[in-house]
Amino acid sequence: AVISIMGHIGFPVPAKIAHLPYLNNILTRIGTQDNIEGNASTFNVEMSSVSHILSSLKSTRLTSNTCSLALIDELGRGTSVSDGTAIAWACCEAFLKHKAYTLFVTHFS
Repeated sequence: AVISIMGHIGFPVPAKIAHLPYLNNILTRIGTQDNIEGNASTFNVEMSSVSHILSSLKSTRLTSNTCSLALIDELGRGTSVSDGTAIAWACCEAFLKHKAYTLFVTHFS
């Protein structure tokens, strides 16, 4: 993920040859926070972020030659282990379905 971003902004990448696809979108869901002023729990903020990312992937997939990079960190922390694991699994399947390059990190085992 870092090498893709570095290559797109013109930095040299640590490789003799690198074939990096042109990324139309870099979509992120990083950190845990709530929005007390907006009456949104950590879980609500996480699901809103993931919903936005999946909607973006779906809309860009309708056009040809699009490629997205999704960076997802600690999805499902705002809920129980079993619910968080199920949410993370379902999101992984959705990212695979949309053929997005994805870096997905979670604390579930």
